[in-house]
Amino acid sequence: MLCQKCGSRNPESVASCAVCETPLQPSQPIVQSDSTQSSTAERRRLTVVFCDLVGSTELSGRLDPEELHEIIGNYQNAAADLIRRYGGYVAQFLGDGLLAYFGYPIAHEDDAQRAVRSALEIVIAVKQLSSRMSQPLQVRVAAHTGLAVVGKLGDESNVTVVGETPNVAARLQGVAEPGTVVISDSTYRLVEGFFVCASLGSHRLKGVQDPIHLYSVIAESGVQSRFERAVAKGLTPFVSRDAELGLLLDKWSQTKKETAKSRS
Repeated sequence: MLCQKCGSRNPESVASCAVCETPLQPSQPIVQSDSTQSSTAERRRLTVVFCDLVGSTELSGRLDPEELHEIIGNYQNAAADLIRRYGGYVAQFLGDGLLAYFGYPIAHEDDAQRAVRSALEIVIAVKQLSSRMSQPLQVRVAAHTGLAVVGKLGDESNVTVVGETPNVAARLQGVAEPGTVVISDSTYRLVEGFFVCASLGSHRLKGVQDPIHLYSVIAESGVQSRFERAVAKGLTPFVSRDAELGLLLDKWSQTKKETAKSRS
C-alpha cells in the first residue's frame, strides 16, 4: 500500500506507514463515467465513397423481386470486395447503394488514392457483371475527403460518422453521370497526377454552403510515386546552389569511376 504523504510502499495488512506513521487509506478503484466508457469516437480525415446503382427503380418494375435481389446482391458483393481489397471499410449497404470509408479503422497515407482506384474498378466490375446478365447495369460513384468524427457513439452498435464529409459525398453521387466517378476538389488535390481527371466546374450542392469544384476521374495516369508525380508537374529549380550542385556532380563522377575500377 502506497503512503500518500511520504511515498513509501507498505504491506496491505498495516494500518499506518512504517516510515512516517501516517494512517493509510485503502486505495479506491477508479470508476469511469458512463459517457467515457461508451464513447469510442475519434476525429479522422476520411475519404468517403458513395456508390449507387443506376435505374434500380426501373429495374424493379421489370424484374421479379427475387431476380432483382440477386442482381443487387451480386453488384454489392463485387463492390464491397474491391473496397476491402484497397483497405476501405464498408460501413453500410443502403438499398441499392453502398457507403464506405477510407481512413477508418486503419489509416493509410494514400487513402484518397485507394478510394479513387477502388471506385474506378467498381465501375469496371459492374460493366463486366452486366455483360454476363440479361440486364444492363451501371453505377455512379463519388468520393469526398474531409474531417469527421467516426466511431461507435453512445449505445449505437454500428459505426457512425458525424460531420459534413459524408453529406457532401452523398450529394456528389447525385451529380455523377452513369458509369462515372466524381470527386471533390479536396480529394482531387490528394490524387492529382495519379489519375487522369476532367474538370466539371464549380457546383452548388444542396445543403452545402459554398460551391465545390468537381472532377470526373477518367483513368489511372500510370504514375506510381509522389516523386514521379512531382517530376511530371515540374520540379522546383535550384536557385543559388551552384557550389552545392557542383559538389554533387563531382562526387557522382568519382563514384562512377570507382565503380568502373571495381568491375574491371
